[in-house]
Amino acid sequence: MTKDVSVAAADVHDQSTRSALLELLQTCGEEEANVTGCIDLPPLKTTLADARGYGETFLVGHFAGRLAGMLSYRREGPGLRVCRMAISPRFIRHGIASALLDHLMKQEPEVPLIRVNTDAANRPAIGCYRRLGFHIERRWATPDGVSMVMLIKA
Repeated sequence: MTKDVSVAAADVHDQSTRSALLELLQTCGEEEANVTGCIDLPPLKTTLADARGYGETFLVGHFAGRLAGMLSYRREGPGLRVCRMAISPRFIRHGIASALLDHLMKQEPEVPLIRVNTDAANRPAIGCYRRLGFHIERRWATPDGVSMVMLIKA
């Protein structure tokens, strides 16, 4: 983790935190839609209230004191599922995603398995996960034809 990146739990009950995370999710969803060509992405449709209802825990990453990214996860069987990851386009390639995932893995060292799904066209995300020891476990297409991959770290 670079020295300018800090990671902490997010208080999604705080209105200003919620607003900042929603804005980040929206911005990143639009950017991912541009990169992958998929305009019907879950981050553009879900809310933090939905996420809280699914039992997700949120981490935020700051770069030089500014909100740069977020990750949410939940327990799933004996492991964890990364539910959403969003990195501000201004902070891509600053180590934010790696810092968030590293923090999660250090925070939950006893967890035997971490899963994450992403669009198969999202090469930067897949590369980041692979650098951290994840591998592609499964490929499939959504009903609307979006190619997806599941990556796991065991």
